[in-house]
Amino acid sequence: MSANNPVFQVLVAPDGDDTILAAGKNFNDLIAGGIGTVGVFSYDTNISVDATTVVNQREIYIAMAVDSDGDGIADNVVTSAGTHIQRKGVTAYTLKCYTPEQPNIIDITNFSGVKCEDDYAFKVEFRGNSQAYQMFGFNQFAKTFAVRTGCCGPDCGCPSGDCNELALLLFNAVNADTDGIIKAEIIDYTTNGPGVDAIVIADLADYIDGTAAADVAAWSTDPANAGLCLGIRLISVPSKVYTYCQIPARYYKNVQFKMIVSTLQGLDCNATTSTFQEPSFGEGQGKDIGWLEYEAGGYNGKPGPYRVGELAGIPIGNFERMSTNAGKYNQLNLMYRNESVGGWDEYKNYINTIIAVPCTATNKLLQGITGVLDAWLADNFDALLDDLGQCDCETVLFTSDIDNVDEDGLG
Repeated sequence: MSANNPVFQVLVAPDGDDTILAAGKNFNDLIAGGIGTVGVFSYDTNISVDATTVVNQREIYIAMAVDSDGDGIADNVVTSAGTHIQRKGVTAYTLKCYTPEQPNIIDITNFSGVKCEDDYAFKVEFRGNSQAYQMFGFNQFAKTFAVRTGCCGPDCGCPSGDCNELALLLFNAVNADTDGIIKAEIIDYTTNGPGVDAIVIADLADYIDGTAAADVAAWSTDPANAGLCLGIRLISVPSKVYTYCQIPARYYKNVQFKMIVSTLQGLDCNATTSTFQEPSFGEGQGKDIGWLEYEAGGYNGKPGPYRVGELAGIPIGNFERMSTNAGKYNQLNLMYRNESVGGWDEYKNYINTIIAVPCTATNKLLQGITGVLDAWLADNFDALLDDLGQCDCETVLFTSDIDNVDEDGLG
């Protein structure tokens, strides 16, 4: 028989530099510590424990002081999912550092053999985005951008073809796309080199202002750039997030795109594509933590199992949220299976608690929590305290190209 979806709770602390409640304290002490004070408690005694005293406990729970009436003063307590956590039943103990999202960036350079009155095209396939997969399923989601260069002949402004005209045409074609999931820049990769050293000649703002053509003309007429060609840089644009009553009305976990660029007519043998930056889909974004809180509300009674209004099919208003959309959160995840016996039956309940803490330079609060839990689970799981050192709130820890660490996060 397959397991049911775990009942889960999300505890969101407001301050990552707070300290964990000392050992030997009770709930009154927890509340007196202020909003966001976190403690690990013995289930048998309801007294807080630390890394030394927790090792003798078979069952614990985690609690946090909260403000339930909005007056800025702690007056209540929320706890981990279920009544307690059985040490023998813990099946997962993991840490997710906050990782910023970043777009996919691909350069198309080295235009050659450009002719007048000729067609040039490339195709971009978009992958990895949750919204695109939901809309298109297994069908390919792609866009093709095609342009035709200027006229031939002595009366034309570009009688023999111009690679910089081609760069400008492709730049305009991409930025004219109304879906807004990709934008282009014109880059000079010849002066300082490609990749991170490329110089941006024109960007989306220049396209909107109508100054891109003048920027390209100024660069092209510079004697130092005689015979040289500009390139274009393609940058993915994440899906928009729409919120209603603090919750995304259309929520998608992965909003970034992975782009696969294929050169087509005219460019298949006359241009080079290279990946400048792999995308990162991010972890610990405030919007994602808020959605977890919203889903957990079906189990903790806030708002309860009926979370969507019947009239419009959008989230109802009485929802309690502790995270913010701008927040950057590290996540501590505990999966456990509590076992109990009632009459002739045995029960196994699958439960999950997520502790989300704002990422800071010291991550002091998570240090305190992982220190206690590392000691409690020392015989079952590797310690997470050392892993917490990777959570620096800035570094992109993983991208879609997990096999090429040297290129991850470039730029």
